[in-house]
Amino acid sequence: MKKQILSVVAMLSLAVSLSAAALANFSGAVKADIPFDFMVGKESMKAGHYQITGLTPSGTLVIHNLETKKSVTFQVTNGKTTAGDSDAKLVFNRYGNQYFLTRIWDGGETSSDLIKSKTEREAAKAKYLAQNNDQPEVVTIVAQIGN
Repeated sequence: MKKQILSVVAMLSLAVSLSAAALANFSGAVKADIPFDFMVGKESMKAGHYQITGLTPSGTLVIHNLETKKSVTFQVTNGKTTAGDSDAKLVFNRYGNQYFLTRIWDGGETSSDLIKSKTEREAAKAKYLAQNNDQPEVVTIVAQIGN
């Protein structure tokens, strides 16, 4: 029994370490001027100058409007990977006149992806019903890496 418990604890420790290492790839800060209002999860954000930083190795990031001082924390998962470094950029899904932050590239090889919120799923459904097309327009904003 003791051996089984030790095996389970060792496996869980390894899994947590690997997950933390995989999600800790968001390094430094990403800054961008976003020229439109947008959503992060269920939070509405105004157009402006933003900084995104990592908080924990568990995949929690914070986006901060440098003008209004409003901040929102959100969870991300590892997303797409590239063969080499990618440029820093923010990727938004657009449904009609609504924009949703969906992916962050911080200049590394792997993106950090936001999970689709209920609000975004509803916007996608409304667009599909209105235009018979559930694919969003993808809008990319170039970002800078820095503090």
